[in-house]
Amino acid sequence: MPRPGLAFPSPSGASWSFTERVVSGIATRLVEEAWSGSDFYRGLILYTSAWVYWERRNAPGVRAQLKKALGRLDSYPAAYLGLDVAELRAHCVAVRQEVAGNPQ
Repeated sequence: MPRPGLAFPSPSGASWSFTERVVSGIATRLVEEAWSGSDFYRGLILYTSAWVYWERRNAPGVRAQLKKALGRLDSYPAAYLGLDVAELRAHCVAVRQEVAGNPQ
């Protein structure tokens, strides 16, 4: 997310449309490959998808995605592939608690 005070021009035109399609296609293939790879990557994808729900102000969606992420990440050690999994799990729990009282 851009920092306040920074202005970014809105992309437009044919070259942006092409770039957007290429990046979207590559990202989709990478996510599909990661999803089929392991529970660890599935957990990371579920964690990141929770923020889509957060942006939409959908508390049940946030809780559901983070619960699924925790289920995938629970069997991994506190540190895995250079990532602080313990901190990630703690963040999942904290955010789920934060939105627990929000019925939206």
